[in-house]
Amino acid sequence: MYALKLGLSLLYIFFSGKILIMIYSGDRPAVSLIIVCINLATAVALNNKGGKVTRYLAYAQGGVMSMFLLGAIYMIVSPIWGRSSDLMLLTYCLLLGSLGLATLFSLKFSKYQKIT
Repeated sequence: MYALKLGLSLLYIFFSGKILIMIYSGDRPAVSLIIVCINLATAVALNNKGGKVTRYLAYAQGGVMSMFLLGAIYMIVSPIWGRSSDLMLLTYCLLLGSLGLATLFSLKFSKYQKIT
């Protein structure tokens, strides 16, 4: 469980750094700083630091990201009704959904671990 929390924290910090570089270079608007703050709050909450606000932001982000699994299920089932589906979008939906689900599970189990 510790490796999962550490890996997810590093991934969210990497995402935050990448978005900051994109904002600085002008590829993304400055409003994306909200996403950077939420990613950093999730990384902090995964390490049992911060307070209730960081934990609530992390739960919200994990919940929103896990909703991508519903999109992936829809894309798997949609060819039954004759609709076409994109394989790359399915891969992204599965990746983001599993990342959100792993974040939710890690937050749930980290709440019960002893903080040293």
